[in-house]
Amino acid sequence: MKKIMETYEADVIRLTLDRGFTKFITALTAVLLWDRFLGLGGITRLRDGGLAAAVMLLAAAWIGYLRLDGVRPSRLPEPAGEITGHPAHGGITGLADEHTVPMAQAEREDRRLCGVLSSLLAAVMFLVSSMILSLFAK
Repeated sequence: MKKIMETYEADVIRLTLDRGFTKFITALTAVLLWDRFLGLGGITRLRDGGLAAAVMLLAAAWIGYLRLDGVRPSRLPEPAGEITGHPAHGGITGLADEHTVPMAQAEREDRRLCGVLSSLLAAVMFLVSSMILSLFAK
């Protein structure tokens, strides 16, 4: 926990909010598609789907926390060199006048910290929405 508080900077906050919102929207899309095509509909299906998404995001946050603490699976080697992939996009913070650091340019510990905190943020949003939906369930 001490390591999290030491590396918590303004850039980490922006990256966390960006990734947390993206994870929430992605999981919400999966829950709504599941309800639309495989479920029978109703508030209880959405509540249960949101609860399942929250549990999966909390599990991802726990695994990310363990990885931040130094625990790694023994079969997967650590990636060497620069991370390649998609070019960095502005995301939801792209319209702001402030300078933002793309995820590819952030340090490894900051990326891991953002992963943990964004999973926790998205899980909390799903838990709150599931609690609100449970109030209206019959």
